[in-house]
Amino acid sequence: IAAAERFLQEMEQMGVEPDVVTFSSLIDACANAAQPNLNQVSTILGLMKARGVKPNLETFNCAINACAKSGDVGAAEKLL
Repeated sequence: IAAAERFLQEMEQMGVEPDVVTFSSLIDACANAAQPNLNQVSTILGLMKARGVKPNLETFNCAINACAKSGDVGAAEKLL
């Protein structure tokens, strides 16, 4: 997640405000990692909330995909 936070900081330094597509892409990257990390997904969702960015259907799709790939059906159900 440190790399994601650095990426967000670099965007802001360049005057680019991260949006729902940015955050969804980060969650998708977590889902497609060799070992999906749901803590990272949760952190990214928390960053979205803290920045006032509302998740959309794609965001939830990526998050549920991460849950499925990690084998945590309970986490996916909580998102719904």
